[in-house]
Amino acid sequence: MRNSIYFILSVLVVTIFILALRTPFKTMAKSSADHPTPVPLLLKQAEYVLLREQSQATRNSEEGISLISLNRGNGQIKEVALTFDDGPHPVWTPRLLDLLKSLDVHATFFYVGKMVDRYPDLVARAVIDGHEVANHTYDHISLRHMNEHQAFDELTDGANAIKRITGYAPRFFRPPGGFLSAAATKAAEAMHITPVMWTNNSKDFAYPPAWLLEYRLLKGDMKGAILLCHDGIPTTLQVLPDVVNRLKAQGYQFVTASEMAHHLQGTVMSVRIKE
Repeated sequence: MRNSIYFILSVLVVTIFILALRTPFKTMAKSSADHPTPVPLLLKQAEYVLLREQSQATRNSEEGISLISLNRGNGQIKEVALTFDDGPHPVWTPRLLDLLKSLDVHATFFYVGKMVDRYPDLVARAVIDGHEVANHTYDHISLRHMNEHQAFDELTDGANAIKRITGYAPRFFRPPGGFLSAAATKAAEAMHITPVMWTNNSKDFAYPPAWLLEYRLLKGDMKGAILLCHDGIPTTLQVLPDVVNRLKAQGYQFVTASEMAHHLQGTVMSVRIKE
């Protein structure tokens, strides 16, 4: 009988000891999830400071934006938004960032969440360089046939991947392929995020000849134009200098999505829904 009591007491002591050890780790894990540390140990101190400053600047620029959708900028202003989908790419994104810096223009990158998790340092660099980082879902799956719950999860996961680096969830997103169903629209509204479409589609993902790609980017009225390109396309890098220099020569400024949205001065744009 006495041995049984000793055995039970020993089990209780061991159980309490294990629980005491596990509790701090659980608390630590929850605290870490609630307050993610942007790209830990990947950046030098000076770079980390720049990342926080640029992230805060982007967050400030997105404050007060209330648009149903951003399909085009202000048609009275000579400004263009250069946008890139599907990155970051380990080989091509650094080259693209180098090129944009040499051209002295800022762009908006619609990043895929799973790629953000793989290459957080490239996302950090884009932010440090003054570019805007936005959401392109987590898995790059079309939202066209998703229900509201599925779309909400896909958009939320993409936003959280970016937040783990920048410290904030972006206010803008671009649905893969531009397909935004009624259910996905409700999910976006619940998240208070704004879809960004485009006026000029380079279709560079199909690898057209350089002259055709450039023609598509410069076709039509360029005031308030939103140019759609993709990260990881060599031909896009080839034509960008000429596209940028030609537009600059005509007096155009290159702006980010949030800057373009602010310049609409409260104009309400309608959502384009593809069924």
